[in-house]
Amino acid sequence: RKCTFLLAHIEQASSFSPISTRNSLNTTFCSKEIKGLVISMISLSSKNNIIVNTTPEFNSDFLVQNQAIIKGILPLYKVIIYSLPIRKFNIPEEMNLVLEEIKTFNKGLEPIS
Repeated sequence: RKCTFLLAHIEQASSFSPISTRNSLNTTFCSKEIKGLVISMISLSSKNNIIVNTTPEFNSDFLVQNQAIIKGILPLYKVIIYSLPIRKFNIPEEMNLVLEEIKTFNKGLEPIS
């Protein structure tokens, strides 16, 4: 399963509603005549980053192509991580490796976690 990590500001994360955000995004995609549900699940990581999972019919490339729709609902940065086994990175030591990769290969982008 492919996931897209969206880096949120801490103040956004404190009032974040995953279901409401998922529904808002799917409704907006539908209003743009995109057939089917795009987002299957949205959640917060332990470090308050927003994780977006697509339905099998869509992928992270689709999200990148339609980032204007996402930014209309979630004004934030994106980092796409393909085929990352999230459970293995759900501990602080290993998540730090992902954060270092983000900093190294995305100059000027500073993760909040």
